[in-house]
Amino acid sequence: MLSSDWGVSTFEPFPIIQSGITRQTLDANKTSEVNTPQHRIDVQTAIKGYTINAAHAAWRDDTTGSIEKGKYADLAIFDQDVFTVSPYSIHKTQALLTLLGGNEVHRADGF
Repeated sequence: MLSSDWGVSTFEPFPIIQSGITRQTLDANKTSEVNTPQHRIDVQTAIKGYTINAAHAAWRDDTTGSIEKGKYADLAIFDQDVFTVSPYSIHKTQALLTLLGGNEVHRADGF
């Protein structure tokens, strides 16, 4: 599971994902100081922290957390592919469409 210590962090997942991958501040670059580099994780691990692993921690991985037949249609479409963009751009990711149980709960203007 991946989350924040809200109050000293943000509720927003993508800045947290970027920090987990780079272990640097959001304004950092490849040459910036790294905080505890041994704790860096890859993008796949970070995404699982917000999806299937979070569902498992909430005892709900039988109904949510991954896209599978028989599970709720909880999913989102984003404006960039976090698996291919620079790790230093992940924090800029925006949701274009969000579905909860197959029902639209967010749609970005113009999408």
